[in-house]
Amino acid sequence: MFGETKPQNLTIEEMGKEGEERARLLLKSLGYTLTKPDWIGEKDGQFTQFEIKMKAEPFTAGYCGKKWCEFTGHGLDIYQLERRLRLQNNHNLPCEVIIFEKEPTNIYRQSLNKLELGKRFNTPNNIRIYPLDSYERL
Repeated sequence: MFGETKPQNLTIEEMGKEGEERARLLLKSLGYTLTKPDWIGEKDGQFTQFEIKMKAEPFTAGYCGKKWCEFTGHGLDIYQLERRLRLQNNHNLPCEVIIFEKEPTNIYRQSLNKLELGKRFNTPNNIRIYPLDSYERL
């Protein structure tokens, strides 16, 4: 489980990944619910958590299941965003969402707070989509 050792010829990066995986299993066995922001950065004394997504294309307007979405956009798993908002609200750790779109190569960025204040659409698969014009295009 979390005490097994892999072959000795691992690189330092592989050992780090193995250590993280073993810690994840250990913490889960101790009853922790885990979440892992993609990045945490510091600028001007303020820490910010970042949620990064790489998308082949935006979610397009139209029917999604039996619901109609009026806009094209990008978003994230509702469970993830709820965890990010709890970190933000409980620990003053704001969250920014950054979306890399493969084709065309667009980059979108916005604070989760601003996204949550605007239009949004929840898919049947528990993904919350925000309109493209809600994001700052970099």
